[in-house]
Amino acid sequence: PTTRTPVASGGAEPPFATPPATTGPAAPPPSTAPDSLHLLSPGRAGRLRLGMTEAEIRALYPADQLRATTRTQEGMTSPGLLLTDAQHPEAAPLELELEARPDGPTRLWRIRVTDPNYRTAAGIGVGSPVGAARQQYGLSAVERTNAGLVAVSKAARMSWVLDDTGLAAPSRLAQVPPATRITGVLLF
Repeated sequence: PTTRTPVASGGAEPPFATPPATTGPAAPPPSTAPDSLHLLSPGRAGRLRLGMTEAEIRALYPADQLRATTRTQEGMTSPGLLLTDAQHPEAAPLELELEARPDGPTRLWRIRVTDPNYRTAAGIGVGSPVGAARQQYGLSAVERTNAGLVAVSKAARMSWVLDDTGLAAPSRLAQVPPATRITGVLLF
């Protein structure tokens, strides 16, 4: 059946317009929500969760997907792992920052995501505008860190690393344009 849509009319035209014919069924809009292996949520990236031991991480993933690394930040060196995505091996690996504890096992304390396949349930991730993160999760601060310029969402327990190319040094959230692109996500 043909559907008709009301249109503005000055009285000379019929009050309904017939939509143009289509050649087939309309394609559904693309989903922005990731599959469960690429879902970002507070304290989680796919199957990873903050606080996991290094042994638990190594039990979840094959050895060829994990590579040991170290990270030096503020003069301190800490262990880490780089996790290659089996579904997207060409994508940037997840950076898993570990905390070596003298009184217990080494644990995952932060995850850095630069792979655009990882997204929140609302579809926000690398490549999204920070305005979408602000609208969905709220932002509590903007600050310059070793990771770069970040907008912090305490509610989501995530910091959105921003593309600050061409931006003056913003000191307040209001100074960050909503169209500024997210280049990374830090889960803390």
